[in-house]
Amino acid sequence: MMMVKRPAKKHLPSSPIETMQSVSVPCGERFSEMMVSAVRYALGRRNYIVSDTVSYIKHVLPYLTRNDIHVIYTDIVEAESENRLGDDCDVHNWLFLKKCIEDYVTGVVSDD
Repeated sequence: MMMVKRPAKKHLPSSPIETMQSVSVPCGERFSEMMVSAVRYALGRRNYIVSDTVSYIKHVLPYLTRNDIHVIYTDIVEAESENRLGDDCDVHNWLFLKKCIEDYVTGVVSDD
């Protein structure tokens, strides 16, 4: 079983992913599959879940299977071509994640 660092909740911080303390949590073989589900749920939602999902997925890319990364990328590309990424701020977030995935699979290293 692989371990993934995940934020630990304190008291409803203003930016959940960025301001929470990290803890290690076990994740099973379905972790990657569940991240695909999270992306599919958040696509086109037009609320806070978009930025939270994008931020979380960006940080766990190394723990996702190659196939699930491909599925997430393809889902974003498809939603983009159909103009269903959400509001402008959501579009910005999804395109940011798309770029992060491109950089990750091509080996470009980021300090973020």
